[in-house]
Amino acid sequence: MKNCEIERRFLLPPCRAKRLLKKLNLPYTRLPLMQFYLPSDEGSLRYRMAGKRYIRTFKTGEGMVRTEIEEEVSKTEFREAYKRHEGNPVKKIRYRFRLEGRLYELDEFKGVLKGLVMMETEFDDPDEAERFTLPKTLKPLVLDEVTQNRNFTNHALAMQGLPTCPRPLDKLLEAARKACEATPYNASVGLQFHPFEEGLHLLQATLYALLRILHANRKAILSGDPDPERLHQLRVALRKIRSLLSFYEKILGRKSIASLRQRLGSLMKATNDARDLDVYLLWLDHYEQALFPKRLHGTLDALRREIITHREKAHKALKELLSSRHFDETLEVLEHFATDESLSERYPHLPALLTAKTFLLSQVKHLKNRSRKLRSDSPPGAYHKIRIETKKLRYMLELFTSILEATAYDKTLKKVKKIQEILGEHQDFMVQITYLEHLDKQRALSDREREAVDYLHRRLSRLAQKRRREFRRKRQQIRKIEKSLKRAICRI
Repeated sequence: MKNCEIERRFLLPPCRAKRLLKKLNLPYTRLPLMQFYLPSDEGSLRYRMAGKRYIRTFKTGEGMVRTEIEEEVSKTEFREAYKRHEGNPVKKIRYRFRLEGRLYELDEFKGVLKGLVMMETEFDDPDEAERFTLPKTLKPLVLDEVTQNRNFTNHALAMQGLPTCPRPLDKLLEAARKACEATPYNASVGLQFHPFEEGLHLLQATLYALLRILHANRKAILSGDPDPERLHQLRVALRKIRSLLSFYEKILGRKSIASLRQRLGSLMKATNDARDLDVYLLWLDHYEQALFPKRLHGTLDALRREIITHREKAHKALKELLSSRHFDETLEVLEHFATDESLSERYPHLPALLTAKTFLLSQVKHLKNRSRKLRSDSPPGAYHKIRIETKKLRYMLELFTSILEATAYDKTLKKVKKIQEILGEHQDFMVQITYLEHLDKQRALSDREREAVDYLHRRLSRLAQKRRREFRRKRQQIRKIEKSLKRAICRI
């Protein structure tokens, strides 16, 4: 039977189709499909198994209007044809439903195409198709229309696997460079990506942007900028780069990435002293005014001067590090990785949104499992490790900002920031306690200084314990983070 197929196709997030339709209160029918393609020079030759029916279809044309010749065949012919198929069989569950009098088909793909969800609807003539607009119920769920995109045809899916909507890497890098010009020192880079952008390109463009910010803060520090925020943003950029590489190491499986992460880790450690002393000075005035009884006011002046001296030495060492060949070489390797156009040719294509789903949900699960093991008497290092894992989650959220549903994303990020804030203050208190203990061993204190240091040590210990209790109460929020994150990815 020959007919003209007029349809429009839409790309949806990687959601559960059944759950989506139930939430929208839309009755549906469900039909498992499996289809494959045979070589053809003139069009697309498809064999499909739909329930107990076996159908051969020959299609010609592209885009919205195509011609198809369809006929039913025997199970034997279907099996014989399967032996000659090219590419991968396409497996999916098709859900048919009606909305506002129109029939829609929602395909949830399986196997190698798992995570791909598309919706299509057919028309009687091209004019009707051109006039069509999505109902308000469905419009928020659609990522993009892919009617004219050949990468999203079933034949292309069988031949090429998961589709992407890639832009040339050089275009993405230029967009990243322009984004950094607006906020050259801020490591919270918000780049705009299509949800099915090439996942590896997303990493490279974000890495490129973070390197621009790293360079800007490095230059400011070396030129004598006294603002402690320059060092903070430099360290944030380093941490974000290291976190990104740790996730993409799973995709690329490259030993060079593991060694590069180690180099970044050593650079981070080398900046710790300068940053810790910056933080201590910021807290010290607050402690003296807010925590100390009046009799102890002024007793920390000598300590403050000593910290300033140590801070000057630490910043001198920091400048030597930032000027070193080791630092330059690390940035050069990162720059090469960020701008290497051949990477996407050598490694599997993975759409950004499916990358986000895999990495974000895996990280939340990891965080949930780690946090369950924490007790009131767990060592400070155990809390610090949870803090690091929480930071990784936040960095990955920020990486995928533009492709996640905005409302659910904001709720997720707010919860993650609160947990990170609690654990961050706990870590600051523990660093300061360690410094006080070191000071007590290294230097003879006057009676009033000892009283002040002992008083501060006790207060900081109580504050650290308070933050531990806060986190153990808040860790139940991680389940809520998981739920809101799924909504941000799947939009349901």
